[in-house]
Amino acid sequence: MKIKDYYANPLVKLNEATHEYYWTATNEIIQGPSITKLIEVIYPFKIKDIPADALKAGIEKGVCVHNRLSEYIKAKDDSKCQHTYNGWPIQTHTKEYLWIKEQLANVSCQEIYSEVSLSNGRYNGTFDLLYLDHNNKWHLVDFKTTARLNKAKEILQLKFYEQLITDIFEDIPEIDYYEIYNSKNQEHYTFDDDLQKQAEFEKAKIMNESEFSELFKN
Repeated sequence: MKIKDYYANPLVKLNEATHEYYWTATNEIIQGPSITKLIEVIYPFKIKDIPADALKAGIEKGVCVHNRLSEYIKAKDDSKCQHTYNGWPIQTHTKEYLWIKEQLANVSCQEIYSEVSLSNGRYNGTFDLLYLDHNNKWHLVDFKTTARLNKAKEILQLKFYEQLITDIFEDIPEIDYYEIYNSKNQEHYTFDDDLQKQAEFEKAKIMNESEFSELFKN
């Protein structure tokens, strides 16, 4: 299958309310872990260390920024933030959305795909952005809205997305560039060879030695 065809008629979607993936043809829930769950084998999310209010606010901001970016990329719809605090709009949501939007204005590409949910029968995930530049190179991009940086974790996540993409789409044999846009810190960066090699090692460890190894035996 080619990505253009899938993008027009996706086979998989994510129910954001339940965080479950489902087949669009049957509405059947797809079993299997998300990429988020897989990478927690190496980088566990210590939710107890984060105050409940801060966690809620962080999730709300992340969803707001990601959804607005997706709407803009897909339809050039510059939607408004609906979140308020004490009756006033939350300015950080719009500030961070606008920063990434301004960075993406410098991107020149042949094809661009936003917020695509996928399943390869082993695990599921939704990537933020994928585009083909004018040199026929594929860029896989993730948006981050947190001040906490963990580049090793981020590239591991992107490597699992790459596996999903190359498993499913015949016209994407590999990803050429992995990128992060961090709106909280206003940083755009890629990953050196050492971090990419470490991510491949950690990915293999998850696939072969973790509680999820049975998923990857066939």
